[in-house]
Amino acid sequence: MTRCVLVVLLTAAAAWAEDAASVRVEILVSDAEKLYRGKRPKQAVAKYDQASALAFTEGASGRAFELSRTAAAILQSVGEEAEAGQRLRRLAIANGTHPDAGATHRAAIACLAKSADADPQSYEEALREHIDNWPDAKSTPAIEGRLISWLASQRRWAELLPMLESVAVDDPRFPDAAGLYADAVIGVRRQGDAAELLRRATGQLQPSITGDDNRWPDEWTPHQRAAALGLARIHLAYGDAGPQYPYRLLAAAVSGRPASDAQWRSVAVPLLVEAAVAAGHPEQAAAAAADLPADNSPALRRLVGFLEARLRESSADESAAKLLLTATRDASRDDAPGWLRRGRAAALAASGEHEAAQELLASLDEESRAGPDYDRLSALALAGKTDADSRRRAVRLWRRVESRQQPGSQGWHEARLARIELLAQLGRRDEARKLLSLTAALYPPPKLAAQAELRTRLQRELGQGAKK
Repeated sequence: MTRCVLVVLLTAAAAWAEDAASVRVEILVSDAEKLYRGKRPKQAVAKYDQASALAFTEGASGRAFELSRTAAAILQSVGEEAEAGQRLRRLAIANGTHPDAGATHRAAIACLAKSADADPQSYEEALREHIDNWPDAKSTPAIEGRLISWLASQRRWAELLPMLESVAVDDPRFPDAAGLYADAVIGVRRQGDAAELLRRATGQLQPSITGDDNRWPDEWTPHQRAAALGLARIHLAYGDAGPQYPYRLLAAAVSGRPASDAQWRSVAVPLLVEAAVAAGHPEQAAAAAADLPADNSPALRRLVGFLEARLRESSADESAAKLLLTATRDASRDDAPGWLRRGRAAALAASGEHEAAQELLASLDEESRAGPDYDRLSALALAGKTDADSRRRAVRLWRRVESRQQPGSQGWHEARLARIELLAQLGRRDEARKLLSLTAALYPPPKLAAQAELRTRLQRELGQGAKK
């Protein structure tokens, strides 16, 4: 601490009127200015500290405060953000009755934000300090927003929940808070009673949408749409209550008057498609998919991943394949990301367009080819070929996919049964029969209906000896 701060801590609050300092103080200031102009900032700061301390002892409190801020500004100008921030922070707290104390503390936060990675504790403490000491200041909501963003960046969801629940519906921060609230509720779903967390979240957000009459708005506000999107995300993530509620919620918000803005739709429409598929409404899902934004947003990536997962569960799901083709319509662009190309390849393979799927897979970069999914899609793309070489390649790919899966899992059964079927098609029926017999002896039938049907058909085609 500088001497000036120590003096303030030990004395009563001074009057902060503009006050003149002695000639001795101004001589020190003049020396400090010369040192700064001479590019000797550290020495200039030390001289300003001397001048500030002397001004305090003389009772020139306002001048002392000004000189201390000047010293901190010099440190900031030479990149010493952390030290400048700590100085400003101490100065503001020690001189809380000064009319510029709050602004000085905000300047401290701005400095500490730049060094938050190196000293996160000081930055967070300063944020909380400002809220505690200047609760009614006009700047405090913005500081609270900084603290919320900071906690969110560290995924400290449990701490965030009560803060976000205190943001009123008519608060300008509500749309952003509703999105973060969904992140927080989803983030803590394994840390407590899931049913109670879901009830709490619904009770928090639904009234802001349906009001006291419990009906959809005649005119949707951006705040209501933000709440609907957040609540739908929460229900889809928790899943226990089923997809019908988030589907109805999103369908009402998307189709409601007035028309929603493009940014909101870029997230809501892919989520609506996902909810419609999960709720068993393929026609509504297709209609929503036609309105999908043509961009590479995280929301679109999530939808592509969701539809790929549906096809992994059942490659015969025609509606999921059609929707994925729609969602990935821009995959042929030169700048299309690998995940979009891979998603379209999955849709093409499931739709029987094997040549197109192979061509698209060949265009993937190394990162997009990593992992078992690329091998799986390549094997599916080869499924439509009847030549022996293609089938042998597919056998090798399925074996590699199988080796990476948990034995007996859904992905493992898919690869094992596909390999057995290909072996039979290649005329290696004895090998296929033995592998199927071993599979039936060691593992129960697959839970997925399509896989169970395939296993039953292979047992029938390969002979009764394969049955267990």
